Amino acid sequence: PAWQVARESLIAMGALDKDGGMTDAGLAMQRLPLPPRLARLQLAGEEAGCPAKASALAAILMERDPLSSRGDADVDARLHWLLEGEGRRNSYWQRQLQRLSSGQKAEADVPVDTGELLARAWPDRIAMQDGRHGRYRLADGQGACLSDGDPMIRHQGLVMLELQGRKGTDALCRLAAPFELSHLAELHPDRVQQHDRVYWDERLGRVRGIRE
Repeated sequence: PAWQVARESLIAMGALDKDGGMTDAGLAMQRLPLPPRLARLQLAGEEAGCPAKASALAAILMERDPLSSRGDADVDARLHWLLEGEGRRNSYWQRQLQRLSSGQKAEADVPVDTGELLARAWPDRIAMQDGRHGRYRLADGQGACLSDGDPMIRHQGLVMLELQGRKGTDALCRLAAPFELSHLAELHPDRVQQHDRVYWDERLGRVRGIRE
């Protein structure tokens, strides 16, 4: 089961094709000295024209949360801390950033939404509110929630990066970025499926067709 989950994850990231063969993206990821998701994030940053931002996100996700005491899950707040806040004066974090960014300057980046960038490497962690306040359903079917009072709750769509323990039946999300669900088809066109169903509606007494 673990092998199958890993294989499906790599297919979703675009590292493998549906037959399990390496794609061009997979070969490029393999050359990076990083775990698969972070390698995909770095590659996505290059593809989107924001390699320095991707490197900063990778640095944050490789380490313990520097702002865990804030009580919210906002990844953009951590990004601001590292690039423009107190993190700029932290020699350890700056060494990590330098190692991952290879000296690239953040100001040279093309502006790209954080959620869109992360969704390329964590497609299974794209989540939408399921009708309950602060509760979300991930693309892989798992339930997750945010801490009470987290301002991120106002977003209908999120990319949930760090899931911890259980709260009732849902995992608790510690790190997330807003994501516009309208961009799903653009980012993952191969995962969008269309089904046509035609049936007899007894109540209306006629044939109905539904496209899902």
